[in-house]
Amino acid sequence: MTLKEKKDAIFERAKNGVKQIPTHTIVSEYVELKKDGIHYKGFCPFHSSKTMNSFRVTDSKNYYKCFGCDAGGTGVGFVADYKGISYHDALFYVAQEYGIISSEEYDLMMGKKAVTQKPREKKSFKKIDIAQEKPKANPCSIKIKNDVYDFMKEFFGLSEEHRNHLKNVRHLSDEAIEKDFFSLVEEKKEAFIKALKIKFSYSVEELMNVPGFFYEKEHSCLRMANYEGIGILIRGLDGYIKAVQVRKDKDEPDKPRYVWFASNFVFKYPQFYKGGNGTGSPVDLLYPAVMKKKYAVGICEGKFKGEILAQQGLFAISVQGVGNWKGGELWSGVDHEIDQLDSFSTLGIDTIYIFYDADMMSNTGVFGHAMKLGEYLEKRYPHMKVVYALWHDGYGKGIDDLYINGHANDIRYMSRKPLQETQQELDIAVTDALGISKYPKNKIPAELKEKYIMIMQGLMESALL
Repeated sequence: MTLKEKKDAIFERAKNGVKQIPTHTIVSEYVELKKDGIHYKGFCPFHSSKTMNSFRVTDSKNYYKCFGCDAGGTGVGFVADYKGISYHDALFYVAQEYGIISSEEYDLMMGKKAVTQKPREKKSFKKIDIAQEKPKANPCSIKIKNDVYDFMKEFFGLSEEHRNHLKNVRHLSDEAIEKDFFSLVEEKKEAFIKALKIKFSYSVEELMNVPGFFYEKEHSCLRMANYEGIGILIRGLDGYIKAVQVRKDKDEPDKPRYVWFASNFVFKYPQFYKGGNGTGSPVDLLYPAVMKKKYAVGICEGKFKGEILAQQGLFAISVQGVGNWKGGELWSGVDHEIDQLDSFSTLGIDTIYIFYDADMMSNTGVFGHAMKLGEYLEKRYPHMKVVYALWHDGYGKGIDDLYINGHANDIRYMSRKPLQETQQELDIAVTDALGISKYPKNKIPAELKEKYIMIMQGLMESALL
């Protein structure tokens, strides 16, 4: 066997062996975890976490995720991030620790000179003080974030190109555009940091913990994340700016067009940077632009859709990704604004509309999140009616498209139980017809997924619309 063949064999054994280790088993060597249904929860080691609610480990998905700082990845990826090493090195580290490969094989794969020694016993990790292993970002006050982000909007302004996009493509009002949108451009960032220090008396230590900012050790200076595009201010119920979302100017294949203005990447490179922070995924609240005698609440996907709903006279709550709402008491950071709807009781609000995109009917993931949200709201606000907005996807993907294209009157409103029953019945029929049930959930062929989506969309629309 050649050296390459030997290494290939070790790699395959390490890769396949590590796959058999439950993710929570790996992570629990570093973080104290508690069972919570199908998940495990704990204090996130990558930021200054004060609750166990944001950090989740899910064995079935071989994944960990923190909704506080946006860290996430596989079990091996966790070890890589935690120790500040490559994924390659982390794989063999874990494989050796669990006896999948020998110490000699580990040394070989790591490029170390092989030495003759007794097989190494499996190491039993002690629970350690995470603060000694990995630097944490200090929390940033709401006021500081609001001040910095508000000044960003003022300083950067809005380019004519971006203004035209917001006005002519997104059909936002002039008032909405002026309030919450600006243009992030590279050439202004250095000048902005200088102006920021003059504008406020905040120290570098305070500023470097604002999501999107960090301290660079080599040049001993404050830096900001390198994003270019439309800056979108995300505000909570209290009106304070909680985060900035960026619609990137360049649409790159296999990369999201919308990203958070964040600097949680700093946690991976403590030798180069300090500070840094993630945004989490806060919801955005927009107040109605039209005065009415009676108000309703509309929950939708994304800020742009929220703006359109607000222009129609609704209190609009936009969720930046449907999976970011998890169920009230479990995910208080994301759900806080939704849990404050009681504050509007004096306005006589009696209806909550869920305006998720048209593909909700064929996207089982989105549909599941929508049903959980509706069920929670029904229990949380029994005095309010919760309904779902449904329409043909030919009229437009999002609720904003329907208003823009003149199809707002083509929406059908439906309560949760009959909608859920119809979807479940059709899902079983389509799944059986396509033979999907014989495949593990994560190994369904792409062509079957496409067929399922196409058929389900058509059947759901025929049954409900």
